[in-house]
Amino acid sequence: MNRQRYFFLFAFAISTMLLLQTWQREQSALMAKTMPPNVPSASSSTPVPAAAPGSSAKPGALPVSALSTVSVVAEKIRIETDLYVAYVSTLGGVLESVEFKQHRDSKDKSQPFHYLQNTAERMHVAQSGLIGQGLPNHTTLYRANVKTLTLGSGQSEVALTLTPVVTTVGATVERQWVFHRDSYVIDSVYNLQNQSALPWTASAYFQLERDNLPPAGQTRFVSSFFGVSVYNEIDKYKKISFEDILKQKASFNTHPASGWIGMVEHYFVAAWFANPSAHLGTPEFFAKAIDDKHFAAGMVVTQTVQPQQRARLSVPLYVGPQEQEKLAVIAPGLELTVDYGYFTIFAVPIFKFLKILHNLLGNWGWSILLMTLIIKGVFYPLNRTSAHSMAKMKLLGPRIEHLRSIHKEDAMRMQQEIMNLYKQEKVNPAGGCLPVLVQIPIFIALYWVLLSAVELRHAPWVGWIHDLSAADPYFVLPVLYGLSSFIQIRMNPKPNGPSGDPIEAAILQYLPLAFSFMFIFFPAGMLLYWILNNSLGILQQWHVNQSLVRKGLK
Repeated sequence: MNRQRYFFLFAFAISTMLLLQTWQREQSALMAKTMPPNVPSASSSTPVPAAAPGSSAKPGALPVSALSTVSVVAEKIRIETDLYVAYVSTLGGVLESVEFKQHRDSKDKSQPFHYLQNTAERMHVAQSGLIGQGLPNHTTLYRANVKTLTLGSGQSEVALTLTPVVTTVGATVERQWVFHRDSYVIDSVYNLQNQSALPWTASAYFQLERDNLPPAGQTRFVSSFFGVSVYNEIDKYKKISFEDILKQKASFNTHPASGWIGMVEHYFVAAWFANPSAHLGTPEFFAKAIDDKHFAAGMVVTQTVQPQQRARLSVPLYVGPQEQEKLAVIAPGLELTVDYGYFTIFAVPIFKFLKILHNLLGNWGWSILLMTLIIKGVFYPLNRTSAHSMAKMKLLGPRIEHLRSIHKEDAMRMQQEIMNLYKQEKVNPAGGCLPVLVQIPIFIALYWVLLSAVELRHAPWVGWIHDLSAADPYFVLPVLYGLSSFIQIRMNPKPNGPSGDPIEAAILQYLPLAFSFMFIFFPAGMLLYWILNNSLGILQQWHVNQSLVRKGLK
């Protein structure tokens, strides 16, 4: 075995990764096109499963509504904090839009990234309501206490208060959204007062509703999971596809003591948290199809309000980027929404290492280059042994060719003589393989870090590289990679393959060119790693080659 085989192995690994991503993307597209139109599903005005606990009250315990004669036109209330601009509709009190100030649009970087939105093209909103006849839900018309709301410099939070236009006999309901400084957590609140003579078990649903269209930025080479995610003490972290929900194959713990449930897409997540400290009943998680193109996920919670008493029913909602360190603090398992695929075991430590370097250097590009130097240093003894093996193999090339020529009619004898030569010269033909094998998981893990870590989204390096998670717009880095790989192959033993096959030799010679074309679509940050890695390998191999020539091994 020689090092050339591992160029094929490396090519196979990259091709497999790309094929897997393409398959996932095609399956998502197929699902969106082929979902049966007549699947029974709940109406958007029936936000929870019919069998949800607490969806009906004891006779006489639930207030009855009385229509108001006041008519109000639905408005959108603008709320601005230090991190985002949000819009809440007075129709249902629905959180319809969130625009992030620190994250830019995938196509037009002059515009903020719109995560939650409700337009003719896209729907992804946060809804909630009380369950029961006459009680306000996400289709109820509200009045707002303000037209706009801004978090001032001396404020830690602001609250939007909504009151139903249709009054309820026997109860007072006040709807609130509470927005906090330096936080993507928003509290969805119901302030309740039971004006009746009987206890009232108030049940409320909190859900995210969205379409099944692929998120902005999803491409052939960037295909991350989007759908429902859930975390609890039994399931731990679980991803649920829209297809499984539609086919009623979704399986997860629906009555956890704590946890969260939400919608995940590339770089961003929205999730409702079960809050065990809020003195609420055991929540019920649900995920369902509203129709063949829209899905909902959320929870139902209950709270008993005694006669003539008040109660506050509140559930936190996270709507923001997948900033891994912050997510881990907000809720257990929330950091797992960062989709590193099958290479999480490698990608997580690589990201943490990069994060430490970024804290020192302040630039993700220089951090990647410094990480490459450190990794190369750690594996220096292994790389040095590999370089010696490759140099000796190159110097032994003419003698190996001679043995092949005189024993070309007897393949077994030829292999035996070549192995004897290796043994005589103390050369390990597999000595150059291990460093390549070690680099494959690092390479693929870095690829996933660059594609999945929102911290590197739109992160610049220098000059023309304005986004390390995107491809080089002028193809400079792919060309430099191809040149470095070509030089490496020229410095290694003549690529005649293990059996001297000239076709294999030609393929090996042109692999750098093929990789250069393929890497045109890969993140610039990954190419920075690979170019520097190749360059250091070239310097080391040149030094070893010269050393062996001076020692007279010919």
